[in-house]
Amino acid sequence: MSFLRNLFTRRPPSENPHPPPPPTERQESGIVLRRRPEDLRALKELANIEPLLRTCVLLLKKELFRKDLVISPVYWGKCQECEYEFTNKPPNVVIDEFDYMREGYNPCPLCQIGTVYPPNKDNEQFLREIIEKINDKEQTLQALLKEIEYDLDTLDDCFLILIKEYTKVVIEVEDEFGKPQKQEVILGNTKQVVRGDPEIMRISADNGEIGKAEFTCFFHRDYITKNPEDKCDR
Repeated sequence: MSFLRNLFTRRPPSENPHPPPPPTERQESGIVLRRRPEDLRALKELANIEPLLRTCVLLLKKELFRKDLVISPVYWGKCQECEYEFTNKPPNVVIDEFDYMREGYNPCPLCQIGTVYPPNKDNEQFLREIIEKINDKEQTLQALLKEIEYDLDTLDDCFLILIKEYTKVVIEVEDEFGKPQKQEVILGNTKQVVRGDPEIMRISADNGEIGKAEFTCFFHRDYITKNPEDKCDR
């Protein structure tokens, strides 16, 4: 009888030798935060070694960049007076790229004062030169975007860095009483665009929910402070 009693006695379940993985997301202040693995390089190696995952990533990138980048003008023509942008050709307007600079040619059908001009061809040529050489490595914009897309597909994160050159200039503006006064303005010019490695970069936000509030100097980026009123001493 003792044998049968022991046979039918309920025993507590044994511990699971393979516990479920921790959740990949957690909720804080209404914002979903993703838990990322410590070694991101392992994810990238897995995407290169695993045949199924590698095939999906390559096919996705191939489909996204199947066609080359196309430069399209924002507007068909623009009035120099009212600054209205025509997306389509208005009636009674004939634009000739060799003769549109003649005064009184192609009057604006809206304001009847200004002249409708087509997009500037020099801006298109300038943009094409940037696309063909986006950084000092002589990468094209499409080649750079392929690297960004690969990071996004394998690591679920990507960074596009704009390296700028800042210049401080002094301009004259009018105050509320119409008197001229000098004002310092910092202008930024983008010199090149490069890829940021997700393995060594993180997002630093200042919205009070994620990350932290940090401020830096325009000219000395290694100077970081949490007080927006601090001044760089260099």
